Order: sequence, then C-alpha cells, then structure tokens
Amino acid sequence: MEHLIVDETGALAPVVTVQVLAYNHADFLGQCLEGIAAQETDFPIECIVHDDASQDGTADVARAYQHRYPGLFRLVLEEENQYSQGVELYYRMNELSRGQYVAYCEGDDYWTDPRKLQLQHDFLAAHPDVLFVSTRYRSTHLDSEELTDEVFPLLFDRWKGKDGNVEIDLSGSFHATWLARTLTIMFRREAYPPREFAEQMTDYRDVQALTHFLMHGRGVCLPACTGVYRSHSGGVYTGLSHERRFYADMVSREELYVYSCSPMFLYWHARYANRLRRVGRSDQARDSLRRLYPRALWDLARGALRAFWLKALRKFE
Repeated sequence: MEHLIVDETGALAPVVTVQVLAYNHADFLGQCLEGIAAQETDFPIECIVHDDASQDGTADVARAYQHRYPGLFRLVLEEENQYSQGVELYYRMNELSRGQYVAYCEGDDYWTDPRKLQLQHDFLAAHPDVLFVSTRYRSTHLDSEELTDEVFPLLFDRWKGKDGNVEIDLSGSFHATWLARTLTIMFRREAYPPREFAEQMTDYRDVQALTHFLMHGRGVCLPACTGVYRSHSGGVYTGLSHERRFYADMVSREELYVYSCSPMFLYWHARYANRLRRVGRSDQARDSLRRLYPRALWDLARGALRAFWLKALRKFE
C-alpha cells in the first residue's frame, strides 16, 4: 500500500484546508496541531496531516490529535518516504484538499493567534485580485527556545502602505526580506501553479510557488503576528550544509529569472554564486553565471531597444 489515508472529518464542506507536512516532528507536532485546533472561525475548516514515514512516533502524535479533535484532522501516513523519491508533496496535498483556500503550517512550526485563519480568509474574500496573503511571525531555535521579536520589523515598516499592509512584489519587497514564510501563508487553491511549472524547476519549493502567484496576481503581508518559525538541524532546509543551501538557492534564482525576467533574481543569483565560490565551489558558480548572464544581457538589450522604439513612435502620434 503506497499510503494510508485516515479520514474522520465531518460532512460539512471545509472553506479552508490547513496542510501540515511532517517528518520526524514528534517533539513539535503537538504544539503545531494545538495551534490549528485553537482557530476561531465562522466557517468549517479541515486539517490534513502528512507524515512522510517518520521514524520517531510522529504518526502516533497525529493519531492522538485526530482522536482528541473528531472531525478536524485527516491523516496521510506514508509507509515509504516520498520526499526522498522526488514526489512533489505540495501537489499530493492539494489533490486531497477540499477547501477553497489553503493555509500551511509545517509540523515543526506553530500558530499563536487563534484568529489567523479568519483574518486571512476575510482579507482574501474582500480582495479577489490577491492570490495569497501572509503575516508577520516570530522565530526560535531549538538550541535556545527563546523567541525573537517580530521578524524584520524595520523592513516591514519601510515597505508598508497607508493601510498598514505590505504589497509583496517581485521588484522589491519579495526580495528585501522574507515576508511570506510558509507558516504564515494562505492562498487560493485554484490559483496554485500547474505541475508543468514545477517540472521546469530543479528543486520546487515555496519560493517558486510564490513567484508564480506574483506573476499572475497580488500578494499581501498583513501586520498581525500570528505564529512562530522554528529552526533546527532536523529541518529539511536548515539541515542542509551551507554549500548545498547556496547551490540550491543559486540554481533556483537562475531558473526564476528565466521564468520571470525579474532583475532582482539576477542580483540574488550573483550573491549566492559569490557565497558558493567562497566555500570552494567556484566551478558550479562559474557554470551558472555562464548560462544565465548572456540571456540576461540579451533581455536588457531587447528591453532598451523596445523602450527606444516606443519613444520614437510617440513623436509621431
């Protein structure tokens, strides 16, 4: 059997689906699921917990919470690890989701605001051109368990508009700071990128999905602080070596520039390539630069030529 689905949710169709990806999160998952169970909404929700064949009892924690909160949790319990086989778990979860909107909270993070889902749902319902909405958050590290203040408060204040929200865009705020951590996001399920988009990417993650959203609509970060991001060596990304992180980030920015032609991806590509060079992988950095920058120069020249002809044509209007 590929995976076991345990569904004990109620008959009401959920408006919001919360997706929880967990792997060896037995020590953290209870806090994550408590934050979801504590949500106060005037609409039905469901939560799908995906355990990717953990070895530490994560599935037992998920079962206990399904029993404790009947009608809320659906469990997907893998018998073999899917991530290591290259399975795109985001797509599997979306296929199982029934809500019009989807919110994320990975199994080692947790929410602290019981009105998070209501706040984000109401904003999306009132702004049909917004494809995803995020919030501010705090962070902690397993070594200390001390909470930081809200992450990047000065940068948030720099980018916020008159309504107190930050418009997330590819030309600036999306790159200036991480205003859309996975645990803070809610998006329209129908707007999620097609599989063909993910297949163009070497390593499909949230940054690729968010870029796709911003190419087709708006993203907004609200000023509320609704959760805590936990970093630890067991995390899928934070557990990587610096070398592997720099390489993954460099390649993703190369691919996202090709997709979006956003100059800011060039800037961050160069930064990650330089970091990779500093840790002794100059060959990988050089190969990526050689692939990308002739394309970027052509894009720049083509844009300048187009601007020249548009200016010339206006003289004859």
